[in-house]
Amino acid sequence: NPKTRGLFDISGSRADVGLGDQGVAALATTPDGTLWGGGFEGRLAAFDARRGRTRTLTVPNHAAIQVLLSGSDGTLWIGTTGGLCRLARGAPSATCPARPAALSTASIYALLEEGSRLRVGGSTGLYAYDRVSNKAVPFLRPGARQMFSNSQVRALLRDRRGRLWVGTENG
Repeated sequence: NPKTRGLFDISGSRADVGLGDQGVAALATTPDGTLWGGGFEGRLAAFDARRGRTRTLTVPNHAAIQVLLSGSDGTLWIGTTGGLCRLARGAPSATCPARPAALSTASIYALLEEGSRLRVGGSTGLYAYDRVSNKAVPFLRPGARQMFSNSQVRALLRDRRGRLWVGTENG
């Protein structure tokens, strides 16, 4: 279908799979094998290849989805231009909690799971979000008043030696 845009399966099993008229900015797979695609208008598309089923849902804040992370507990973490959202395993819809405030209004660009904490990078810097206490603690370099030379955290990676690499907007 030449009118379908947004997400394409090039494995040869299907010509294409669309997410309406919007682009796809983020992809993730959950432990059950479902492929998730996040769109610019806050829509999530799920593709269950084993069952041949698709479904779509919209995050409550209707913000553009920028990053997806499949958590070890089956939660799909959703970073949007309007904060951090989540889709619990088996839940019919996503939620975007109002707390912690630091993560409910920022643009979220990067996510990294570390045990019970989630490293969250976004327009207001880098935070360690404790999923149990629902608190977000900003990361500050020792002796610094601000996190980095630029507060736009775009990428996160924990390497094999345990070092945390942080990519920012302007270096």
